[in-house]
Amino acid sequence: MDRGYIRLTKNGPTEAEQEAKLLAAGVAPEHLYLDDTTKPSYTGPDDLKARETIVKDIRPGSRIVVTSGDRFGVSMQDIMIVLGTVTLKGAAVHDLSTGETFDGTNVGMAVQWAVKSEAGQKRGRMSKARQALLGRKVKR
Repeated sequence: MDRGYIRLTKNGPTEAEQEAKLLAAGVAPEHLYLDDTTKPSYTGPDDLKARETIVKDIRPGSRIVVTSGDRFGVSMQDIMIVLGTVTLKGAAVHDLSTGETFDGTNVGMAVQWAVKSEAGQKRGRMSKARQALLGRKVKR
């Protein structure tokens, strides 16, 4: 059974955008999990309670579906740790943006995926910082 994971960030896709993609991919609405990291109470990867719940409850043969790798974790290390836990349980992670599924048999590809995901997060943060500087008319 597929479970969809949504992680909201200040510079990422909206909840509605992610939900629409996950539902279109066949994830049932009752199997969508949401972590909102835009709230002031967010303290880091240990505070991703919905992701923690999915990982704890995932069963062999199931998949966690994400719209893109940068939604699955907050850093390469975080992504690799959680991906390892999921695959050790006999489950997989499916990335809708690349069409790739990581199930423990493709470790090299999983590492590349985590690196690309972290790079995407950094680009998003840098873009947001540039926009803030432009808004204040500060030269780089």
